[in-house]
Order: sequence, then structure tokens, then C-alpha cells
Amino acid sequence: MKTVGQAIDYRCLIRATYGNKAISFHYYVQSHIQINEYRDRVILPFASKKYGKPITTCVKVLDMTGLKVLALSQIKLLTIISTVDDLNYPEKTNTYCIVNVPYIFSACWKVVKPLLQERIREKVQLLSGCGTDELLKVIFNVLKS
Repeated sequence: MKTVGQAIDYRCLIRATYGNKAISFHYYVQSHIQINEYRDRVILPFASKKYGKPITTCVKVLDMTGLKVLALSQIKLLTIISTVDDLNYPEKTNTYCIVNVPYIFSACWKVVKPLLQERIREKVQLLSGCGTDELLKVIFNVLKS
């Protein structure tokens, strides 16, 4: 089936603490899976019905503002999340737009990126700053399709 629309999924990738308690990778992965299930069972069907056309994929905007964990841990979490998506929700996410990326993450990403599967590597875009201009281009392209 040809995709004729996409949803935009915006969320903060990580907050390293909740109050004074550290939050584990397990919590983030579990939350990510729950959000994906909600998207597939509620948001995409609702959007398809509302706009009268199939909306079957999304663009995920991951905001790294306030990230406090080590850069390699950030990459590990991004790899886990994208692998979960790739294995359990294939072809649901067209692009991961990552905004407000700390410099150290960008540097580590250059090292780790070649080690990832090509399908995952092609879906990830690190956007400078809050990525406003680039996000507007992505959203415009989504609306054109």
C-alpha cells in the first residue's frame, strides 16, 4: 500500500532523572513500545479516518534537551529504540529527526554510525540546534505526499 500521509511524533528522547531518581533504559524502552502501540492502535487510525486517506507511517522528532547521561549511553539508547522499531514496527517510522543534540553525542555518532545497519543509519538525521528550518522541510515534504 502506498503511503499517502504521515503523522509527526514529537517526544523528548530522555530525561535522565525524574525528580531525584535515575530512570533506567528499561523504562525508556518500555515507554517507547507503549507509545508505538498507542500510535498504531489509536493515532494512525484516527488520523486516517479524519483526513479520509491512509496515514500509516510517522516521522519521529526526538528532542535531546536536558540530556544528562553519557553520550555513548545516548547512542546506545537510540540504537535500542531504532532496533525495537525496526524489528517490531517495520516501515512505521520513515525518519528520526534528532534535535538539540549535545556536541559530544554528534562526535560519538560519527564513530558509531558506520556500525549500524544501513536501514537504520539512513533513517536518522541529526539536526543542528532545535532544527526548526530542517523540521519545517520534513513536515512540508510529509504534507506534500
